[in-house]
Amino acid sequence: MHKQCNLWASEGECIANPVYMLYDCQKSCYVCIDEMEYINNTLIGGETCKDKYPDTCPDHAFQGECNLDPIRMKDECPMSCGYCFPLFHTGVPQYFDDDDIDHISVLQVISTSNMYFLNEVMKKSKYARIKDSCTNNYNFCSYYAKSNECDDDPDFMNFECSLACRACDQLDIDIRCPLDHDRLNKTNIWKEGDLEKMYRRFIEDPYFKQYEPKIISQPNNYTSNNCSLWVITFDNFITEEECDRMIELAAEEGYERSETVSLTLDGVDGDYEGVQNAARTSSNSWCDDACHADSLVQGVIDRIGEMVKFHFLHFFSHNHIF
Repeated sequence: MHKQCNLWASEGECIANPVYMLYDCQKSCYVCIDEMEYINNTLIGGETCKDKYPDTCPDHAFQGECNLDPIRMKDECPMSCGYCFPLFHTGVPQYFDDDDIDHISVLQVISTSNMYFLNEVMKKSKYARIKDSCTNNYNFCSYYAKSNECDDDPDFMNFECSLACRACDQLDIDIRCPLDHDRLNKTNIWKEGDLEKMYRRFIEDPYFKQYEPKIISQPNNYTSNNCSLWVITFDNFITEEECDRMIELAAEEGYERSETVSLTLDGVDGDYEGVQNAARTSSNSWCDDACHADSLVQGVIDRIGEMVKFHFLHFFSHNHIF
């Protein structure tokens, strides 16, 4: 690398003279990144740069708290707020597809995507939850991006070549699929107060007496475990035949240790990682397609749908606890 590369780059030569600069001054033009130069793991005063609360800091940063409460967030969540860089990687090495393509244009994609990574993804809080996922997962991502695949095939490129497309924000489901809460409030099947009405119906409507409802807990009626939510059991909701069949289907599917949900996103589809919890000792089996298709199970599902007043296709798949 020429000793004047940094100066030339600062003067805009990476753009003005790419044929020379992108080959002979690659580091200065961000065609390659010396990751060790950007891993600033110490803050002023020598304190280690890391989030004090790694499970919650990315969410708080994403929700704008780095700007709303900067003093607290710099102290508690410096990495999520972009005050320093975590250990990072940009994915697999990028190659040219063949000798017939314009190599300079591919190098320009690599350069601009690396600058985007360092100046936006690593620093801006809207990327706090997906910094580790902003990568190129294929060797030819930059070539594909140069060939307009980011526009022609966004479903693939935004996930597998998000860095080359400079679309890493699309890895966050709340940016990719934002909820229109005003519209949801108008169209939701559940309106304010409907849940209370449903539980009241279970205990006040004579029809439900056949299922032998029993109130375990209800609002404003604190129990020994301090629960003030509605909890009702129905001791006669399913027949012995239905019960035996559901147990049989669950055994065929197989039981696994029950899990709770962590605060860590599992990939980019909005799911969170499942974790085992010492307080949850049960095993469970999910009712799969074969289970749902069973005539006896279908009768139970229809009965549930009648109780809650919406179709089973909107249910969360039920599971069997052992």
